[in-house]
Amino acid sequence: MELHIDSAFLSRLDQGGEEAWSLFLTSYADTLFRVIALFTSNYDDRMDMFLFVCSHLKADDMKKLRSFEFRPDAPCRFSTWLTVVVKNLVLDFIRARDGRVRRFRTVGSLDESDQLLFDYH
Repeated sequence: MELHIDSAFLSRLDQGGEEAWSLFLTSYADTLFRVIALFTSNYDDRMDMFLFVCSHLKADDMKKLRSFEFRPDAPCRFSTWLTVVVKNLVLDFIRARDGRVRRFRTVGSLDESDQLLFDYH
């Protein structure tokens, strides 16, 4: 079933336009939400992430989606590739919103138990 969806979408993707985008959303919105749900259970955050992901996937007439290449030497379904792309976009969203969490150098030089105490405190 999923291979059929992949091939139907990929053949339509070459033609581009709103119909291809509508087919993408119809076929893969569940996949997008499934990946996004791994990062938050908050409804508003999920919707914000979904809009962020969709805006990046649709940009430049779906340039990011068009970059998928099927390679016979390393076969990968489009849906598998899409899952990785969406995960990376969600991480970009979280980093843009919250920044990167980095320890102070002095904390990083402490032994492991002291680092855990610092993190707990």
